[in-house]
Amino acid sequence: MEWPYTLKRSIEAGGKTTTHVTFRDATFKDFKLLSKRMQEGDEIEAISLSIADLAGMNVAEVDKLSPEDSAELMARVNEAFAPFEKLARSKSRN
Repeated sequence: MEWPYTLKRSIEAGGKTTTHVTFRDATFKDFKLLSKRMQEGDEIEAISLSIADLAGMNVAEVDKLSPEDSAELMARVNEAFAPFEKLARSKSRN
């Protein structure tokens, strides 16, 4: 399932204007990448890279997002990985 999102503030990067993005469904590989990136260091950078991966954006575009758009897309990353997180929590309780 794709998740379309219209940016509150368009961004200019690489000679193009972006006004909306569409998240694709996360895969287990995406979850593994996020987990590895978070273990390696900066949580915000890991989420930023996940936004780029899931929305088909490049890092320069993600870096130019407004605070409101950044917060919304970070929330979408959390939603995308929620099933994996729920599974990980239930396994750690056993």
